[in-house]
Amino acid sequence: MHTRTCITCKQTLPSNLFKYRATREEAKRKGLSGNTAAWVESNRCKACRPKRKPPSKLTRNELANRVTAGDVSPIEAERILNERELKRRAKISEYMKVRHAMLKHMSLRPTQLKLFLLEQHIKKEQAQQLKQEQRDAKHSAKLSTPPRKRGRPPKQLIPTTPLTTGQKSVQGETHER
Repeated sequence: MHTRTCITCKQTLPSNLFKYRATREEAKRKGLSGNTAAWVESNRCKACRPKRKPPSKLTRNELANRVTAGDVSPIEAERILNERELKRRAKISEYMKVRHAMLKHMSLRPTQLKLFLLEQHIKKEQAQQLKQEQRDAKHSAKLSTPPRKRGRPPKQLIPTTPLTTGQKSVQGETHER
């Protein structure tokens, strides 16, 4: 088995720890065709080699460069950019909500504003608590009612207790033996 020495940590390690999959640009720089993914040996071991920046962390220009180089697919780049746009819109929306609330209550004094915000918070908590109680009641109602039986209802059973064939009593009379 071949061994190599890392130039950073100075350890002698097996050569398979120095191999990595090169990007198309790196493969072309090393003199390979770059049409297919190539395995290249580095001077640094796997632990010392600087990590690549993931596509989600790349800037818009870096993403465009990677797409033209062929390291990132255009579909993946478009997905990442769409995700960022959605996050940006959500941030703007949240900011506008807070700003609107502040402008709406700017005329209030600080103590009134605190009181108003506290009331809003209490109302929100009560609404959540009510919603939770309704869910719990609905859940317990589901548990307490027996499941509906499907199909034909069972036949009515005939009582098996013997009927007494004695004399009928008239109101006020008692039959004693």
